[in-house]
Amino acid sequence: MKKQGMFSVGTLSLSIFLSFFTLKANAQSQNGNAILLMLDGVRWQEVFYGADPEISKNVTGEAFPNLWKELMHTGMIFGDVKKSSEMLVANPVNISLPAYQSIMTGKTQPCWTNECSRVNVETIQERVLRELKLDHKQVATIASWKQIALAAEHVEGSTFVNASINILDDGDADPEIAQINKQQAADTPPWERARFDKYTFAQALHYLKKHQPRFMFISLNDSDEWGHRGDYKNYIETLRQYDAWMKQLSDTLGQMGEYGKNTTLMVTTDHGRGDKGNWPNHGSLWPESKYIWLYAKSAGTARAQLLGGSGYNHLDIRPTLEAAVGLKPDTCSNCGKVIRQIVPN
Repeated sequence: MKKQGMFSVGTLSLSIFLSFFTLKANAQSQNGNAILLMLDGVRWQEVFYGADPEISKNVTGEAFPNLWKELMHTGMIFGDVKKSSEMLVANPVNISLPAYQSIMTGKTQPCWTNECSRVNVETIQERVLRELKLDHKQVATIASWKQIALAAEHVEGSTFVNASINILDDGDADPEIAQINKQQAADTPPWERARFDKYTFAQALHYLKKHQPRFMFISLNDSDEWGHRGDYKNYIETLRQYDAWMKQLSDTLGQMGEYGKNTTLMVTTDHGRGDKGNWPNHGSLWPESKYIWLYAKSAGTARAQLLGGSGYNHLDIRPTLEAAVGLKPDTCSNCGKVIRQIVPN
């Protein structure tokens, strides 16, 4: 009888123990992570249909082969204008910094050029850090273009931000970070206020694996620079590099256990570009540059849904990311909405 009783108590204790960890695991799965990757000035035309023969007869082929051959198996995409899956810039000017500020705040901001001052309201980065009571390193922005810092936080230094050729310092004596810092300082691009994307992505991928942040914003820039120079060959080559990095990022998350399983990945752009001969341009004078696109992969997109729908814009990105990390998005007349195909509940 005593042995039977001891076995019953032990079984009950084991049951309680397992139940505790089941509840803990369920809680962790509900409190997910999110990564937003933005590719500056990438047209929807190249994403969906590859190199454009109306721009160049010498540059041909797919721009995002991995996206369509592999990543779409567990993701969804928005923005194919030809198939009525439109997604739009939220501000009327179709320019970078106004777009980034709109996305990070969830509302269109009084910013109409790339020379705006710092955003003056709380960003998603700051809200995630504040409400989830996270360590400073758990909310990170790593960007090629210097101006991204003006969209990432309204109180400078409130989250982890590294932009342009500024050295990345996460507080550790990390030899890999030090090596990338050295390389990016010695190899600067022909355009100002930025570093080459290869160093931004290297820093971001290392940071992701090392710190496993709850929210991470990675911003790449080379595509827009080549676009403004009218260099279609380098523009397309840059898109193919982005495609390879998207696969690498997705594969890395797949190797990160529960963290990777509970991470929503969203990839989009700040604005489109003009058509045909106007492709190097964007802005209010080129209304076709208002069309953007969005790829997303999450636990809610376990089965591919080729076209996610239409009627979305930049303002819908923040509430979707907030829902992905377990926050209740704001509701107001000029706020965006959660894209429920990405985050079902």
